[in-house]
Amino acid sequence: MTQLDKKINQLKKLIQYKNYSDAELADVAKASLEREKSFKTEWVGFKSEETRKANELLRTYIEKYSITKFSDREDLKTLVENEILKQRIQKELHDQKGIPPKYAIDSLNTLQNQILNLKEKLGVFAGKDKSDFYIFWERYKNKMQLYAETHEAECTFKCPSCGKYALLLFKVDDYNTFNFNLLRGTFIYNKELMEEIEKGTLTETRVAKILGCSVDYITGCYNEIYLKDKSQDNR
Repeated sequence: MTQLDKKINQLKKLIQYKNYSDAELADVAKASLEREKSFKTEWVGFKSEETRKANELLRTYIEKYSITKFSDREDLKTLVENEILKQRIQKELHDQKGIPPKYAIDSLNTLQNQILNLKEKLGVFAGKDKSDFYIFWERYKNKMQLYAETHEAECTFKCPSCGKYALLLFKVDDYNTFNFNLLRGTFIYNKELMEEIEKGTLTETRVAKILGCSVDYITGCYNEIYLKDKSQDNR
């Protein structure tokens, strides 16, 4: 079974894809697999165990610190390589008897300085001028963005109107709050439209068309909600 087949089978188990055709599932699965490739890279000169540790470290940095920019990925790769090399030298020094050679100590110090500089550049260290909540919120927003991009299968939906696919992202600064006057509990309802019916400026048929519901529904709202509210207000 190919990776694409496995991904399609995973998608079939998700409720949001129950009405998708095989071709549509394949499109979403391909996009999801492309996103997942962004977590993988090649490590030159590493042993198998070092490669495993490097991949784990890479994923940890990406997920924990939300390192999503493509321009930062090369710096991140260098950071991980330096950390693996640092571990290698530390192990060699630990296993070695006698006084460690100067070149090994110098290499270890150089790697440590490079690691610290790269961490600072990638924003791993929290800035002292930022509050803990600010740091948390910035990382949380980045994680939401990263999750949507790397879990596209779970965050993609098909528009029931146009049939196109869209990736769901949430950014707080894209929204403004306002009073929503088209609901009364769980009912679609607007007092101003009911007043227009009473005045005779709008018919129940026209209001039904505006709200996208049946005329009987508008009649019920007018009689059971609007008129009863008005009756109680006049007491």
